[in-house]
Amino acid sequence: MGFIAISIEKLRVGLYIKLDHSWAEHPFVRNTFQITSDNDVAIIKKHRLWKIFYDPDKSDPDAIHALEFSSPLLVEEPSQDREDSLHVESQEETTLKQGKAERIEAFTSQQKALNQTRDAYLDGIHQSESIMRKVSAGAPEGLEFADQVVGSMTNLLQGTSPAMTLVTPPIPVRPGDEIYMESMNVSALSLLLGRTLQLNQTDAHTLGLGALFHNLGLHRIPANLRAKKGPLKPAEKQVFEMYPQHAKAMLEQVPGVSRNVIEIVHQHRENLDGSGFPQGLSGKGIGFLPRLVRVVIEYHNLTSQREASSNLSPTEALSHLYVKMKAKCDFDVIQAFIATVTVYPPGSYVQLSDGSVGVVVKTNEQDRMRPLLLLYEEGVSQDGDLIFLDLASHKELSIEKSLDPRKIDPQIRTVLTPGNLSGYFISSIL
Repeated sequence: MGFIAISIEKLRVGLYIKLDHSWAEHPFVRNTFQITSDNDVAIIKKHRLWKIFYDPDKSDPDAIHALEFSSPLLVEEPSQDREDSLHVESQEETTLKQGKAERIEAFTSQQKALNQTRDAYLDGIHQSESIMRKVSAGAPEGLEFADQVVGSMTNLLQGTSPAMTLVTPPIPVRPGDEIYMESMNVSALSLLLGRTLQLNQTDAHTLGLGALFHNLGLHRIPANLRAKKGPLKPAEKQVFEMYPQHAKAMLEQVPGVSRNVIEIVHQHRENLDGSGFPQGLSGKGIGFLPRLVRVVIEYHNLTSQREASSNLSPTEALSHLYVKMKAKCDFDVIQAFIATVTVYPPGSYVQLSDGSVGVVVKTNEQDRMRPLLLLYEEGVSQDGDLIFLDLASHKELSIEKSLDPRKIDPQIRTVLTPGNLSGYFISSIL
């Protein structure tokens, strides 16, 4: 049924309400909650929180039954005289404020952890830029730096509960950084997928390197062609599809690059049905590790376009992989990738059972249906104290459905994920 306006006088214990006020205007932890005591009502009155709505479906039946429906539910701002006459037990409000302060401290800790992950990601992007320059010049130092970047990510995978985490770089992104962001995104996602498939340490490192180098050849493609929107003309398509071949030639000039890494870079756009490029390989002609990167690339391309309006949601992208890519990609790999990123991958906008809207920022390997969310609350800005919700610790709430980001209020999107370009990285509790 949804939320219905209600006046302060009709509030009672058991109603599930929403306060249409700034989060900073009251001592409650959330703008939506169930009234559990008369003191809750008294505090609402004291703070003159007169824009109130209740949800009949989430409220206690006895509370709904007790409501008087014989007259309209008027929403009136209380007068100053009425406010002065209200008295609230100070201990109850103090307890609420302390609870809210503790939650803010927890939010701050979550934000600090995410900032550390973001900084590691940004450092990887900058290193990736240096790596690509050195490898393009045939310098062996490029491979050494790449080993370090991939090694740092594989070390994170050795920690407790490694997770896929959403990273939103500062805006604006420097021109050209999209290539390096893609390198980091694909490498991190490929390593997480490799962990699901229980690759040994050597194969995992090879996978991470091949994924990091996968788009090296794009540096040999004209910038105007790389940035072109819409379908390419046949001649342009032919030029673009040579980028894996360029990357292969570049890596073959670097001492120490393994044949398996070069195979990933050369074959990561090949399809099992022979429709891929640059060689049109099919079936067993495509190596196992390139098949992993092929699935990751497809997911990344669907969800990480420069124009946000062109992106599929993470859930839509997984559905696309499962339904439409069976003939082109290894289906066992597709299933393993879905298990890796879960039903609600980072970047998914979701609606909770209490009507709240949030974005998934971190997976939860122990309970894949209960990730870490960043919630939208009225009055909380990106520069303020963001509200995180760990569903693993809040069993009373659950994800009700995925939301199409293209249909979400732009203000909500700006607070939750400022900017069109986002990345993925590995975080872990050591």
